[in-house]
Amino acid sequence: MGAEPQTQVSQADLTAAMHLIEKAAEDIRKIQLNLDMAGASLKSNWVGESHAAFNAVHIKWHERMDVILGSLRRLATSIQGSGKNYAEFNRERTEALNSIANLINQAPVTR
Repeated sequence: MGAEPQTQVSQADLTAAMHLIEKAAEDIRKIQLNLDMAGASLKSNWVGESHAAFNAVHIKWHERMDVILGSLRRLATSIQGSGKNYAEFNRERTEALNSIANLINQAPVTR
């Protein structure tokens, strides 16, 4: 059998995910820029319906990439929030355990 599924992620996992999302968004923006530059030189040679068709496809492609970039941005924000929640959870858990340990240490010894 395989490894047991992980029930909790670490802060390092969240940070790694954030970096991967940022890299994906950066790659998409670079592709957009390259296509924009290539498209500009192509469009300059086209007129009429071919120009209009290319322009329509170009606009639609940008709209869809903007949706993807927006989704990546929301995902990154969500992961960032999870990281803050994770840190707060760990802080609260440590405080609770310390409080319990203090109560145990302060309890009178009875026989």
